[in-house]
Amino acid sequence: MRRSGEILFEDGLNGEPTSGWRVVPERFVEHPEHGTVYLLEAKETGSALWDLWAGNGSWRNYRLEVEMLPAGEGQGFLGLDFHVQDDGIRCCNLHFVAFPENEERQFEGCGRWSDSNTSWKLGPLSQQTVPASKGEWLKLRLDVADTFANLYVDDAAEPCFTIYDLPFPSGGVRLWSYYASAYVRNLRVTELGEGTVVPVLEDVWGAVAGPGVIRAWEVSQVFPDGFDADDPLGTVRSAEMNWRTVEGDRRGVVNVGALGPEYLEKGVVFVRARVESSDSEPRACRLTYTDRLTLWCNGALVFEGEARGWNDPGRSAEDGWGRLMPDQFGAELPLKPGANVVVGRFEVNEPFFGSGFWMRLE
Repeated sequence: MRRSGEILFEDGLNGEPTSGWRVVPERFVEHPEHGTVYLLEAKETGSALWDLWAGNGSWRNYRLEVEMLPAGEGQGFLGLDFHVQDDGIRCCNLHFVAFPENEERQFEGCGRWSDSNTSWKLGPLSQQTVPASKGEWLKLRLDVADTFANLYVDDAAEPCFTIYDLPFPSGGVRLWSYYASAYVRNLRVTELGEGTVVPVLEDVWGAVAGPGVIRAWEVSQVFPDGFDADDPLGTVRSAEMNWRTVEGDRRGVVNVGALGPEYLEKGVVFVRARVESSDSEPRACRLTYTDRLTLWCNGALVFEGEARGWNDPGRSAEDGWGRLMPDQFGAELPLKPGANVVVGRFEVNEPFFGSGFWMRLE
């Protein structure tokens, strides 16, 4: 039994050999001011993103501390993976822009299921921002529990980010870069007692994750990109769908990209859910989605969403940069007494950034 405060892993990343690495650091450089430090080189995509990896599935409640100094220029990302699974791919993720344009650093959180999926659009932005001081070391402290984590920056007493709905409850830690570079030093992982980490900042999904959320869905097989945009309802009635039953997460979000490797490519999937009603009154609903979603209820078109992609015109800070946001869009369902069927045509246009949707009845 580990004790709270026990050091699980520590490496100053000053070039001195340290045991316990699963991926051993090799890129040490001599910095003119800070001596020997580790260099995270700018990389592109895939598993080559990470240089450093330590820990295993026994790490569940812990504190991750590290210092990073963004190097070079550009708008790339730097990040920490935590609760990294033993397959070396699936993990929880925290990342930030190395050099933000407005000198305010916004952190982002998500999960990762494969080299081609980050669920970036399904994860939140940090509740608060912190000043981005160019040329100064960034001291990060992440207190991690099984389903949430608190991020503290530069010894602040309060976190700037409470990440909820972590997809994996335990695992190792890792550092990575994406079109950005950074110097790294003073990595430490400390055991925390179970129950000592509690969520601090408000959960934006807390008020809408209860009654009314449609959690049980059926999701079809994946069809080719652009498949049958002319008569989707006819396709649902006549084609082989290979429906599979899917439950939304704690929020009710259906993460399409997490359903299997075949869902990590561009394409079209159909979704459907059953809604019970005691009368024939129209019922308002709220929803959010990534990529593109069209909905019908009992055969009537009720929602035709715009494309929400990296280069689509609707993408902006106001809509969370294409992310899932609670109660973001509205529709009205023409319900009848008894069972009603909601059918959706969901385009997966940017699988690397994550794809999913959410819906609740008001």
